[in-house]
Amino acid sequence: MTRIARTRISLGLVSLVLASSIAANPPATGVTRITPKWRVLTGEIVDMGCYTSRGLKGGSHRACGTQCVRSGVPRGLLAAGDTLYVLTENHDRAMAPTNFPPPNPFALCGDWVSLQVQVSGLTWEKGGTLFLEVRDAKLVPPPEAAP
Repeated sequence: MTRIARTRISLGLVSLVLASSIAANPPATGVTRITPKWRVLTGEIVDMGCYTSRGLKGGSHRACGTQCVRSGVPRGLLAAGDTLYVLTENHDRAMAPTNFPPPNPFALCGDWVSLQVQVSGLTWEKGGTLFLEVRDAKLVPPPEAAP
């Protein structure tokens, strides 16, 4: 996939999410409060482009998914019950990264495409789309093989 094609997919996904949010939640005269909930979720990191358009995930898609995420395609967490969350970076960390110790858990998720992870953070729903602001992330060890 060329860089231009990946950029178009990324921009298309962002446009689709924004358009869906606006269509589902037209602007109102008052401000709508969103109440985020703290959650600890386990699932697979996916690149939103290939997963939402082609259903691609898992180890056989690791190289492509990693390249897509590094090129700017949004990353997601595919949790239990095929529940898909768009991952976002903590706003405070994004605005002042030097105020936080490394490693950056959101960045780590980009390196862990196709792997099982446990992600902690604030979740909310907007326009039918689920979001998870990554505050902590760690790899889930693979299950041990039976002797």
